[in-house]
Amino acid sequence: MLQHTQPVTGSTAMTRRTFLSQGAATVGAGMGLLAGGLAPGARAQSRAATRLLYNDAEIEIYRSRMAGAGPFHTRGDAGHGGPWSPNDGERSGQLAAEFLDNPRESYWSQPDLPYSAGDPSPPHSTQYARPMHAAWICMTQPDHPKRDALFQQVKAFLLAHAADPTLDFGNDTNYTDDYPGFVPGPIFAFAEWMTRVIKARDMLGRDAFNAEEDARFDHWLHDYANWSFLWLHNETYGKHVPGRLDRDYSRIGASFRTPADGFRHSYDGGPGIGFAAMAYSNRHSTVMAGASLAANYIRCFNFRAPVSGGPRYGLLSVDQLVDHSRLFVEEVLRFSVHPQGLQGDFQRGDGNRHTNVSAQQGWLYSVNVLMGLMEIALYHARRGDMSVWQYGTTEGHEGTEGSPDQALGVDGFPRKNLHFYAWAMSRYVNDEWNRRNRGEPLALDRFYHDVIPAAIAHRLAPHDGLLDAAWKRQGRSFPPYPQRPQSQGPWNALFGQGGKYIGLIEHAGLPPII
Repeated sequence: MLQHTQPVTGSTAMTRRTFLSQGAATVGAGMGLLAGGLAPGARAQSRAATRLLYNDAEIEIYRSRMAGAGPFHTRGDAGHGGPWSPNDGERSGQLAAEFLDNPRESYWSQPDLPYSAGDPSPPHSTQYARPMHAAWICMTQPDHPKRDALFQQVKAFLLAHAADPTLDFGNDTNYTDDYPGFVPGPIFAFAEWMTRVIKARDMLGRDAFNAEEDARFDHWLHDYANWSFLWLHNETYGKHVPGRLDRDYSRIGASFRTPADGFRHSYDGGPGIGFAAMAYSNRHSTVMAGASLAANYIRCFNFRAPVSGGPRYGLLSVDQLVDHSRLFVEEVLRFSVHPQGLQGDFQRGDGNRHTNVSAQQGWLYSVNVLMGLMEIALYHARRGDMSVWQYGTTEGHEGTEGSPDQALGVDGFPRKNLHFYAWAMSRYVNDEWNRRNRGEPLALDRFYHDVIPAAIAHRLAPHDGLLDAAWKRQGRSFPPYPQRPQSQGPWNALFGQGGKYIGLIEHAGLPPII
């Protein structure tokens, strides 16, 4: 069994640390890692790389797009999907200008510690997305007249937050692993903010920082991922599936066992959704995606994790962090994805259990779960680790077990995997499923939630014609891009859940990742 490295007794400040190279990190065989820390089928990232998420060839494509060539720079310039393809480039430039006008307005410190479920509103508005867009302009518009000023302000923003004592995730008094509540509240929106921060740092590149600054930032990311993954295990899933770190699912807690009257409605005539399936929500997916980005970033650049000191609830090596990321995706596919092509958050459209919810609510939330999982698969793949994308299973619990091919009478998905999940969600948009909830379609023309995850999935499955049509919103009866897409909570849907994306300009129509 994987054992969490224990801290020095009484240590909360991590004042004395010894470091261990990732290749020598002690990792239990139950977590499925090879000696060097790469999963089966993984390829090592080039040491010359300065970014995790963006390579030189892609940056050249971005620069062409941002110079006005498009697509997705100006409204309607994509050449497909109707007249309302998004103007991601123009919008990003405007947000960068707003950041430069008042950089301090985008700074954020944790206002109430210790961190708790009753915290004030997290950094959940567009002003807190501006630094990421400013970094995007720095990366994609090298001749921008204010590039140097943008660069300096983004760098100052990043270093200030990495040194902010209210954001010291290694302080186990302020950031505990028993953060209350099975469904995370502020920690969910906070993970979206962290994702934007890490992406901004990646856009500037490693060569924008000196060795001391790199070490400070990487250490901060390790503390964040360590807190997030141990919270998830200790406070949530580890209580219900005690053998999960060994991938031992022979013991399932009572809270994951659904009484006959406890199953929730998925769609008209569809399978019931049990407690375990419901436990993997859009909130958990978002928290894990943020932690996965932090873990894969420091893994890519060979951060040497501490082996002593740290919070009293334990200290994970970088390889352990990366495998916690992988494990979460595996469990969503096992416990929460049905072979009929739905996911546990479909329960949010159950009008008998939830008041004032639309018939489409379940699909909307389930696509946001997919969004987090596609991000995790992308982060692993950018390091050459295809194990998350390639993983599939027919294992399940209370109706999630089985093969999609057998359940649907199709050929091509013998196991539940992320490709199947993305394909299944997009089929609701063009109504190929011909399914209804309370007599209504499960997706509507004004929805945009599936477009970016479909674009990411298509890069990993470039021969899938349905995913290609889904992100292009053209062909196979897909509706065109909406003029006014339905929002993602407080966010314009073009930014994705939590405002974590520049838009389609960042993910669509790029070379395959295989």
